[in-house]
Amino acid sequence: MFRTRQSTLDGHLPFLDAQWSGGCRNGAELWPRLKGQGFKGSLRVVAEWTTRRRRAETISHQQLQKVPAARTIAQLMTTKRDHLTRAETVTLAVIEQNVPMLADAQALVGRFHAMIRRKAEIELEPWIEESKRSLILVREWNRQR
Repeated sequence: MFRTRQSTLDGHLPFLDAQWSGGCRNGAELWPRLKGQGFKGSLRVVAEWTTRRRRAETISHQQLQKVPAARTIAQLMTTKRDHLTRAETVTLAVIEQNVPMLADAQALVGRFHAMIRRKAEIELEPWIEESKRSLILVREWNRQR
């Protein structure tokens, strides 16, 4: 399992996020505010955090400007949300907002997995009928016609 090292900022991230959302995006300005909150780290740590945060937002914005490949979309939609990066979560939210049929298909796949885990055979026929009106089985259903 991938582990990240603990940062002296970890306990102060909610405060930093609030300051960032409030428009304070300068490490030199954030540092004294953090010190007032009991932060004992250096200006360098705060400056590095602001640089990483700025880069992450830039990358997220750039990713939203291009349509992801179908394989990427499929991967995003089948990965548990808590395993996605922030940028991937934002991309997935935009996809779900702009292509509601994909969000519906994702929900159906989730219900299918739950049905299989519970061995709820009785739910299969209604699931198949609902799936026929979705992106999941439309191709197969149309081929059989």
